[in-house]
Amino acid sequence: MSSPPPLTRAHPSTSSVWPHRENAVVSHVTIDGSAEATTAYFDYPEPEAFIHHLSAAPPSSPPTSRTSSVSSRRSWWKHPSIYWGIVLSSIQMFTLAMQSAPSIEIFNRMACQVIRPDIRIEHVRYPAWRDDPPIIPSPPLPLPMPMPMPMMTLNFFTDDFMVSGGLGGMMNPNQTQSPTKGQLCLKDPRVQETVASLVTVLSVISGTLTLFVSAWWGQRADLWGRTTVISVSALATLIHDVSVITCTYFSQQLPGKAYWWFIPGTVLVGILGGMASGVAAERAYLSDCAEPTSRAAVFAFQAGMGMGGMAIAPIVGAQLVRLSGDLLSVYYLAFVVDLMLLALWFFAVPESLSYSTRASNQKQWEEDRRARLEAASQRTATTRLGRFAQLMRANPVIDLFKPLSVLFPAYKDEDDHSLGRDWNMTVLGATFLILSISSGAAPFLMQLSQVLWGWGNEMVGYWLSVLGASRAIYLLFIFPPVVRFFKPKPAAIALEGPESQLHSNATETSLPSNAEVPSDAEVEMEVPKPPPVPSFDLLVARISLGLDVIAWCFVAASQTPGHWLLSTAGLAIGSALTPTVMSLALALYPNGDAEAGKLFGAFSVLTTLGAEICGQLIFGAIFKASVGVFPRLIVVVAAAALFVAFIMLFFIRLPKPLRPVPGVA
Repeated sequence: MSSPPPLTRAHPSTSSVWPHRENAVVSHVTIDGSAEATTAYFDYPEPEAFIHHLSAAPPSSPPTSRTSSVSSRRSWWKHPSIYWGIVLSSIQMFTLAMQSAPSIEIFNRMACQVIRPDIRIEHVRYPAWRDDPPIIPSPPLPLPMPMPMPMMTLNFFTDDFMVSGGLGGMMNPNQTQSPTKGQLCLKDPRVQETVASLVTVLSVISGTLTLFVSAWWGQRADLWGRTTVISVSALATLIHDVSVITCTYFSQQLPGKAYWWFIPGTVLVGILGGMASGVAAERAYLSDCAEPTSRAAVFAFQAGMGMGGMAIAPIVGAQLVRLSGDLLSVYYLAFVVDLMLLALWFFAVPESLSYSTRASNQKQWEEDRRARLEAASQRTATTRLGRFAQLMRANPVIDLFKPLSVLFPAYKDEDDHSLGRDWNMTVLGATFLILSISSGAAPFLMQLSQVLWGWGNEMVGYWLSVLGASRAIYLLFIFPPVVRFFKPKPAAIALEGPESQLHSNATETSLPSNAEVPSDAEVEMEVPKPPPVPSFDLLVARISLGLDVIAWCFVAASQTPGHWLLSTAGLAIGSALTPTVMSLALALYPNGDAEAGKLFGAFSVLTTLGAEICGQLIFGAIFKASVGVFPRLIVVVAAAALFVAFIMLFFIRLPKPLRPVPGVA
């Protein structure tokens, strides 16, 4: 039997010491003794900033066009990147914030059609200034002279606000005009009660469904891929746009009370996970692309971009409605943008979770489910409660809540239970739930500012603009640079594989002309990451939460409008808590990189339960009971809750690093 020919290697695109991808012809001998040649592909990851330059090597001869490196042919947009997640998620937040004001006006006009038919609201989609002339015609007003834009100034000596210029000098205060149809609808208490009931019903339906399915959809991101779940979330947003456009456009043709036809669309959006599943999958996508020590900064930057978009979006939406004269124009634009986002996420954005990791997660999920079904079929329990628990294990509904198991205490060693359980994820989940509940006090700060300082809608609007700007500035330009500067520097990573494949001086020959080069879709490139540093994330979380507690104390102690403005602007420090806790959860969870979707899905459940359900009920009841006696009580309770969360962070116990043994290399 003749010996097989030696291994030959094709010319790579470059012969530097950086890892690269090479095509090789491997010869082997078959059973009948004949020699055959097959093509093998040595795939090495692209270099990252944390991989050090090991040595220098002179460049080799330029490669042929046939044997150019596959990695060099991959365009920038074919690589998973944090910029995909940040830019596309910011655009989606922009479109959602743009719809806030038109949606309330649509609800008002649809309710007015049913409650007050005597006002004769004919077109729901048209705003009041276009469709609703005054009930009693009045002579047209003369065109005003151009006036400067309104300016807000704060005198820190007297702590008084002054608003100068603007529309105040454009109109004669003695001149009156009859109300429009839209204004009559806004002043009708029955219409407002109907709108409040509609908003409450839609919020309860959306929150309840999100509570049940968000964890399940988060786990699908680990099994199906991040971009698949984000595409489903984008489809849900698209369904919401279609639902609002259809119900509004055909409001007079729909049977019954037209505004209740928003419920089917809300139910369908909730079943698909809504925004919660999309946010969880987007965070998982970002965590796949970012270094572990930079995840908090990346999450904060994403939140800052969203804050900036939410601050600008209402202005853009108002101008679009003003130019078009149609409330649905905002939804038309949102439909086009959301359709483009769906196409990008489904067809263009590269998947960040490797196929091997998804296959491993799928295999593990099937094994866990098979084990639960076998345990349920054995019926070994002797008590009635135990038999009920065994039956529930086989119930498919349990799969909806199974991802929440990441928050349960787990044994430190499955083979040795004497070591006890690890309670870190449980403590962190309880801390995040308290943070979510305390965020329920934020909506009532608007009412509190009106009670304390007698501000009107205009001053509250200016104040909210200051709060939004301060949060965006902190998340975009302060927190990320600080984290990048103080984060620990990762050590060099040793790449797998023999050194001869990384630095080979063998004679290089080109591939045969009939050799097949794999397409970009067949190439799976995984970049090794440094291990996470939970001590750094825990330190950042403690500092951020401690500063947030101090900021809330200043809010509770403010005695003048100026102090109130500065102290509430200081609450921007707390806006980095969620990104920090998410980064800490990834560092603490044993399999955080592979099951980030499952982890973030569980935290989405806590967000919905704490912020949208418990927080609103608790602080709403507190404010209602104390507004006539001590209205600042909600601020005091929020600060106390955050202080409890701050103390709980010190119950997280990190494993001590192993010390090197003397005399052992």
